[in-house]
Amino acid sequence: MEYADALGDDDLVMLVKVGKSAALAAGDGELYELARKWWKANPVQAQRAQRVLAVADSQIIAAYVPTRWETSTSPDAMGRVAFHGETAPDHTTFVGRSVKHLYPQGASNPVRYTTVAATLGGASTTAPAPSPAEPKTSVDAGDLFLLLRVNQSWSDGITAEELYEATRGFWVMSPTRAEQVTKVFAVAHGIVREVYEPLGWEPSPQAGEENRIGFDGRVAPDAQQWRGLDVSALFSQGSQNPVKYVPSGDLDGITAFRATTAVKAPPALSKVRAFEPGLAEQIEPLLSAMEGDLLWSMSRAAQELFHSNTLGWLMSQHPVPSAPLRALFEGPDPLHRLQVWREWRHLDLVAQRSDDKARFVVENKLYSIPYREQLEKYAEVTLPWSQGHGRGGAPDTSYFLLTLMDPNFDLPAPWRRVSYESLLRALEMVDCDHLGSDADLFDRYRTLVHRLVEVKDAVDPRRDLDGPFSVAEALGGDLGFKWFTGPLQRMRFTGLAQAISDEYGQQLPLDVDISRSMGLITYTRHLTENRSIGWQFQENQLRLFVLVRDPGLAGKGKRLAAARAEVAEAEYASWVDFTAAESVLGDLLEPKAFQPGAWQRFAPDFVYRYRKVDQTATTGQLAEALAELTAYTQSWSMER
Repeated sequence: MEYADALGDDDLVMLVKVGKSAALAAGDGELYELARKWWKANPVQAQRAQRVLAVADSQIIAAYVPTRWETSTSPDAMGRVAFHGETAPDHTTFVGRSVKHLYPQGASNPVRYTTVAATLGGASTTAPAPSPAEPKTSVDAGDLFLLLRVNQSWSDGITAEELYEATRGFWVMSPTRAEQVTKVFAVAHGIVREVYEPLGWEPSPQAGEENRIGFDGRVAPDAQQWRGLDVSALFSQGSQNPVKYVPSGDLDGITAFRATTAVKAPPALSKVRAFEPGLAEQIEPLLSAMEGDLLWSMSRAAQELFHSNTLGWLMSQHPVPSAPLRALFEGPDPLHRLQVWREWRHLDLVAQRSDDKARFVVENKLYSIPYREQLEKYAEVTLPWSQGHGRGGAPDTSYFLLTLMDPNFDLPAPWRRVSYESLLRALEMVDCDHLGSDADLFDRYRTLVHRLVEVKDAVDPRRDLDGPFSVAEALGGDLGFKWFTGPLQRMRFTGLAQAISDEYGQQLPLDVDISRSMGLITYTRHLTENRSIGWQFQENQLRLFVLVRDPGLAGKGKRLAAARAEVAEAEYASWVDFTAAESVLGDLLEPKAFQPGAWQRFAPDFVYRYRKVDQTATTGQLAEALAELTAYTQSWSMER
């Protein structure tokens, strides 16, 4: 590529289609005014554009560097965006390029987002046209078919228009990848219901969904070839991600079996390569938007406290407009005023309604979950209206654990969980028009919560059970947002803990933590007051451990460590057997011979042996292997 060094292939550009006649008649200043305003586009997405390219008659006629963006408040253009900028120093690289490939026939949206590479992939107007004698293949090697699962929207009576609207948006995938998509399949309950040709792609208009895009399109002329095709085999059982990419050549030529055949799915589907959007593709647009948000920056110093204070302030200062939020904790008809105590004896929120008919406690956690013992102690805390009530909590008081992540254990009474998804739904029901001068700030806070929920969903490894669990492997490299490394590890391992419990068939008491900036997950079985065994997985190490807490053995120092290793060797050597995990992981669990008496240890009581797990191991494989290892741990006895 011959564009300026400041731009890379994957940098975002925004194309805006201006009228051909007006553009031809305009001078430089007039053309700039035509190109710069007012466009129906997401302000956050627009701000990511490194160049704005004016297009007329499928050709780039001007290129600008946007230096500032504004959003219209005029009733005639409410919410539309405009930029201020200057002619791009590399404008000659773009001007004259054909972008006909980015505006297919029938596409009506004048705004397009794409990459530098995709833009410059079009022919220059000075380049020779392709020879008409060259055969045009129907499917290029890099083309993709996109399969979208629309189970929740599907019904037998759905109309063609309703199915199109349910399919067209908005999905977690990148604009760069979308440029390769030539067919979009609407899939419901494993069956292809319709096939579309995308004519153009656009970002979600909803702030907080910067990682989602949708398409404008039409029913594909050859849709009948695939209607009724059973593609359920391409969606792994348990996988939550509704988006699948398939190389177009893998499905080209495969037709739907009709009702006359006894075979449900064509055997050829076993050779179809289906894959899901990568982790970086799903989260980087959101993290970029968060990094550019002042409110997010303000929240980072004390994130949980920031959210608790914001919610407490909203419920106390705007008691009527915040009724949908209050209903999460008070129940229906929260009409009376609310007195709120923040950080009451280390409890995040404590509240009492003026009619004394609703009292509640909220403990708020973002990236970590308190242990069961912590929650039991929190329930004992003296409240403004009760003291000495014990671990069962205060009478006539509701206790809520508000969390972004799913807990890995059943909450002890009296605690109930409220998810950030439920919080977001409540915030979306709040009418900003009744918040006065606080409306804009509230809307920005609601967007912040929306982004957190989107990130949490994208990071959850259960969305792609067939994808690698390792963060480095899933990202395909390092994450460019170092501040998110810790939260990413916690979220990833929390999702793995849930996948293990799902595989095992019941909720397991798994501990998720972080050490040396790396997530870890632990299962412990207590044998006696001073002895426990279990497994632990961190980074690429799968450990089988013994906890030795005997008086005179627990503590720091080489002498005590050696004494604990002697106990482990004498009493638990037979415990260290990785067969249960190896039966699932196979060669992904690297072989290792253990010398007699050789044990690794952490002070004050942790003694272990480990084997390395290949980083290409999938979430599904790890979940099954660790569920099997849990069963082995539970059944092991010293009498073996």
